[in-house]
Amino acid sequence: MAKAPTKEQTMPTLADIRAQMEALKQQEAELLAKEREPIIAQMKENISTYNITAAELGFTLKKGKKSSKPTPEGEEKEAVIKYRDGANTWTGGRGRKPKWVTEKIAAGEDIEKYKVA
Repeated sequence: MAKAPTKEQTMPTLADIRAQMEALKQQEAELLAKEREPIIAQMKENISTYNITAAELGFTLKKGKKSSKPTPEGEEKEAVIKYRDGANTWTGGRGRKPKWVTEKIAAGEDIEKYKVA
């Protein structure tokens, strides 16, 4: 008569379980990639057919975030000039200050006197 397997003989090792998990993760990734394409194509078709907007789907920009896409007319918004010294202008926005501004500040001038009303 054959002996029944012991608990130690039937229990997989940690390495076996991790190998199985990795194989399952790979299968999951393959299935997702395969199944996503037709679903996305159908969604795009429905969005186009029914003129569905992102807002109608509940997609909104988070507070404080700005879209990097151009305005609906296809043109970028023009920056508003906040400081002017003759032909030199500055919007006071992001990025480095223009050379003329840094020179005025270095000379001890108050940049606010160049503020456009």
